[in-house]
Amino acid sequence: MPRIDIPLDASLNSIVRPPCAKCDGQMMFTGIVSGPEGVDIRTFECVSCDHLEKVAIKTDAMGWITFSG
Repeated sequence: MPRIDIPLDASLNSIVRPPCAKCDGQMMFTGIVSGPEGVDIRTFECVSCDHLEKVAIKTDAMGWITFSG
């Protein structure tokens, strides 16, 4: 099977974790699902109080996947 090299963009590897709205503790990224076109729904869980928070993030609707041929 041929190997496909895709360069990594450091900005795509980091997810900003919001502080917990309940206790101001550190949130951990726990999941992501696609929302309406151009939006991802990211789920965060507080490591201190188990509070869950869902955040809608505007995305480039798969624009980051680019294959050149």
